[in-house]
Amino acid sequence: MLWIILPIATSMTSLGAVDGNGSRFATHGPVQVSENRRNLQHEDGTPFFWLADTAWNGPLLAGEEDWDRYLKDRAGKGFTAIQFVAHAPWRAADKDAEGRTSWLGRSDPTINPAFYDRIEKFVKAINDHGMLAAPVLMWTCTPDDPGQYLSEEAIIQIVRYAIDRLKKHQVLWILGGDGDYTGDLGAKWRRIGRQVFPPTRNKTPVAMHLCGMSLPFKELSTEPWLDIWGYQSGHGDDDKALTWIHSGPVAFTWPEDSKRVFINLELPYEGHRAYRSKEPHSAYNVRRAAYWSMLNAPTAGVSYGAHGIWSWQTEPAKPLNHEDTGTAPPWSEAVSLPGSADMGILASVSYTHLTL
Repeated sequence: MLWIILPIATSMTSLGAVDGNGSRFATHGPVQVSENRRNLQHEDGTPFFWLADTAWNGPLLAGEEDWDRYLKDRAGKGFTAIQFVAHAPWRAADKDAEGRTSWLGRSDPTINPAFYDRIEKFVKAINDHGMLAAPVLMWTCTPDDPGQYLSEEAIIQIVRYAIDRLKKHQVLWILGGDGDYTGDLGAKWRRIGRQVFPPTRNKTPVAMHLCGMSLPFKELSTEPWLDIWGYQSGHGDDDKALTWIHSGPVAFTWPEDSKRVFINLELPYEGHRAYRSKEPHSAYNVRRAAYWSMLNAPTAGVSYGAHGIWSWQTEPAKPLNHEDTGTAPPWSEAVSLPGSADMGILASVSYTHLTL
């Protein structure tokens, strides 16, 4: 791979957007997998570099004015997508800001349309700021997350409803969040994927957000609905974790898979307590993981995260059910952590590579 690095200003224009207000999509069309199956592009062939910010709880808990302020910051720094969880409860939020849940109860999957009214409003705002919305349709990390305790039938019902509500917007679907898709759980999600994304679906890309340092190639490589390996390097900082990023299975697997895009959907979050050292991840740690991720596979993109934004803190606190991550600052402070500006530089260089 030949890399040519040119000094260019970080801006939405340099990353293929036009004048904001969602005109990136009006001008170039929806995002889909590129013809070579290595990157993302718009419908008209214009490259789309994936630089996502991780705001898992944003559409669940943010106020509209705060959400607009946050989106303006991210768009101004060159971000092109926002990742979030499209349901409650999940492990880090048991309800939305109005006290609503996506369905009526743990054993009652009856949909609550008012919950999705809020989600849809926040998705529209993402698009209006020229960015792609990337909803996680069902979080499935632990037995306390609905992706594990709900039945397949209930998950299919809920996911289909969310897709139907959001499909008119500019989206990329993340079917399962933070899951170990091996064994029985992997078989469950293979069946769910085939049900909710049949062969006749449109070209909206579908990803799986994998649990940390996992790439279940054997289990998912034959699935026709899966377009993106959304791997997760996670929040470790020991030698094993660092080696996994630059010399792990991603680096050796992508040449074998000619159908799918590889994107690190969860770098170490800036300010999040590292697993080994127990010290907060610095901007340097984030840059290191980001650039290594960009060099271990074709240049499709990467996802940044900041402690305080992913859980959408409004005051300093440890995120719900994530006490070991350390006290998170309010989102209004975390939005200015230096690593987010660093990502704009990475995006400018990488977008230039895609367009050469």
